[in-house]
Amino acid sequence: MNKTNIINVLVSIIILLVIFFSFIIFKPNLTKADFFNLINELITLIVGGFAIYLYLKQKADRKRDASKNILQEIRRAEEILDNYKSHNNYVFSKKIIATDNWAKNIHYFVGDLYNDELDKISALYSMGKYLDSIIQ
Repeated sequence: MNKTNIINVLVSIIILLVIFFSFIIFKPNLTKADFFNLINELITLIVGGFAIYLYLKQKADRKRDASKNILQEIRRAEEILDNYKSHNNYVFSKKIIATDNWAKNIHYFVGDLYNDELDKISALYSMGKYLDSIIQ
């Protein structure tokens, strides 16, 4: 998690606390029931904010993990093809594209990559799957 996200969360908590204590300060004749209602509302806001934070963090973590898997898969394919080029020997037990992580996770990268970049990665995966089908 980067510093900007942590600072945003801390600022949000501080704003909630300022709002909460301003209710208490500017309403001196606060009854016990009103006070407990304010506490319940504050707790609800904090829990809701934390749930949103967790959702966004998990989404970012899934995207990071998907990008690592895709990068590892591309490097593995490059290694297999480089090995073939240098030795003119292909080991038929190794698939070029072991798992198609790109097809499963392309939706994470549509907004971040240009169409040309998406097409190049898709073409690489298509070529790898095509070569795997020929070799089988």
